[in-house]
Amino acid sequence: MAISKKIRELVWQKFECHCSYCGDEIQYKAMQVDHAIPQSNFLSCIKNKFKVPKWLEHLTESDVNHFDNLMPACRV
Repeated sequence: MAISKKIRELVWQKFECHCSYCGDEIQYKAMQVDHAIPQSNFLSCIKNKFKVPKWLEHLTESDVNHFDNLMPACRV
């Protein structure tokens, strides 16, 4: 599922226009949206409650693209 432009902009603003990993300021067009719990093992992590940060414990199996699981990142 593609992330809408509106959600993408909110994700960018979520960290005040900074990369959630390195903290550098990033331009909107240079940002990529990343997942706190990666898409590749999201279902397994949620089902088994394995390495799920406390702040994401509310997510369900269908919440891979939930706003709380999305973070802005540099395109490195």
